[in-house]
Amino acid sequence: MKIRTNFVSNSSSSSFIIGIGKVTNPIKAKKLLNKFNESTFYDQPKIKTLSEIMEGSNDYLGYLGNGLIFVESFTEQRVTLKVDPATELNDLFFIVDITNDEGDSYEGSTLHNAVYEGDALPESYFDEPQSLLLNINEKEHGIFQYVFNFGAARNG
Repeated sequence: MKIRTNFVSNSSSSSFIIGIGKVTNPIKAKKLLNKFNESTFYDQPKIKTLSEIMEGSNDYLGYLGNGLIFVESFTEQRVTLKVDPATELNDLFFIVDITNDEGDSYEGSTLHNAVYEGDALPESYFDEPQSLLLNINEKEHGIFQYVFNFGAARNG
């Protein structure tokens, strides 16, 4: 008798990258954005003012109150950044909310095994330009206090 240890063919898995940081140099931050405008990824990083984030709050991006803005993945993992609405309403923030739909495969194993059996998804999993989102810094990209998270999980 055969025992199947992987997904059936109609299962669905996705990876994600979420992040948020304060833009200190708009020219450098927009240069980073341009790397995504040239790509074919559906989800693109964005630059928004704090006012836009607060006014457009939804399940994946918004203001939590107590001076915290957030970005949340489809797995409900969240990153937050402390802000001051009294002084930063017009300041710019770099927002990352990317979901990739890989299906079942991940380097010979499955994303199911990578997530549910405790193996971490390595940073090397993401190709450029997405891999850049895991190494943002103020000197090179003009983005300060950048916080991010990434991983993979079943999405269906």
